[in-house]
Amino acid sequence: MCGLNKCVTSRAPRSLKTPCAAAASTPAALQALRGKIITRILRRLTRLGHLVEEDGQTTLAVGHHRSG
Repeated sequence: MCGLNKCVTSRAPRSLKTPCAAAASTPAALQALRGKIITRILRRLTRLGHLVEEDGQTTLAVGHHRSG
């Protein structure tokens, strides 16, 4: 066993249970996964208004403050 399942409880959602084979991923697969994660984070920040996309450029939204 690779040890990845030690921190995953039986109540964890199926999507969080990572098989040990994931530890042997290729560099290309890891780079593709990293790209997906970055894309999702940027998309989420844009939807929340923290980023602005204009003319193909993504920049920080100026003056966007949330009081909480």
